[in-house]
Amino acid sequence: MPKLEITLKQHTPMIHFQHDQAGATLRATELKPKLDKFLIKYVFNDSKEKYKEYLINGTEKALNYKVKISSEGWRQGEIQKYEKEYDAYFGDLPGLTLCDSVTLCFFSYDKELLKNIEKILNPFFAVTNFGTRQNKGFGSFYPEGAEYEFEKDFKEFFKDRLLFEKHERTEEQCLIKINKNYNSMKSGLNGENSFLVEYSKTKNFSGEKKLTNMLSKGYVQNVPGNEKYLRAMLGLAENYSYDNGNTTVTIKSTRENDEKIDRFKSPITFKVINKTIYVIPEEIPEEMYDAEFEFKNGNKYMRLKTPSKNEFNLAEFLKSEEYGLVSLGYTKIGGDK
Repeated sequence: MPKLEITLKQHTPMIHFQHDQAGATLRATELKPKLDKFLIKYVFNDSKEKYKEYLINGTEKALNYKVKISSEGWRQGEIQKYEKEYDAYFGDLPGLTLCDSVTLCFFSYDKELLKNIEKILNPFFAVTNFGTRQNKGFGSFYPEGAEYEFEKDFKEFFKDRLLFEKHERTEEQCLIKINKNYNSMKSGLNGENSFLVEYSKTKNFSGEKKLTNMLSKGYVQNVPGNEKYLRAMLGLAENYSYDNGNTTVTIKSTRENDEKIDRFKSPITFKVINKTIYVIPEEIPEEMYDAEFEFKNGNKYMRLKTPSKNEFNLAEFLKSEEYGLVSLGYTKIGGDK
């Protein structure tokens, strides 16, 4: 059977649920669905007419190839080697694994499909991490030797897509900075307003924090029209709750059945390659704009909507010199969207 073989270099630890098993690394069950989705979008332009001949019989979006994964130089528990500052931000992180190299072997009777896979592997790994906390830079892999052409390849493939970079001394420092920077943007650090809140002031609306604090204390006022569920625009966890130490406010989508929004992955991916942090924004799904959520504390509740598309622009937010990535020391090196 025809095959395609590629070696990956691991740039940051992967948080792996099977970390206690020697050799635990990338899993085909995580890699293949992500790669299938990427192929369907970027090679076949989401047209079933174009990719249906490559499907496994009886499936909707599983392409007909297999992948075997092996690793060399596997080791566990790298957290012990990290700086104390790392522990302060991430705590005890069991499940960290690193490998010197990971080999992927793709098998398919369809040579054309293998050619398509080979063609998009670099851009696929450019925007994809693996394991837990993958959007925060963990589980970063990239084809060995190709990392030196990362920026060039990214710009050629993704054209006008935004790309930021920031250099650090070590991979560990990259992960520390990612955590700090993301929190500055979404939640705020050391009692300061988040960058999201500062951005919202320029759009004449405010975030949900004040109202959520009031609800957690057991009372609710009429919700002003300019209050928005702002934090949701940078990611929404399933069954999210807000805890002020005494009570818990649960937050759920008011939509029903298939339209209900249970989870929204952060639209910002942090990719670490050779001690450089790359920040890659993704398009926010239409259903996240102007979406209503219920905030509930016991029998008291309020409803807030997320900003509309006119009120929140992710690219504009990230490019801001006052409260975006530039203010955190990042440099915009590509794209505008």
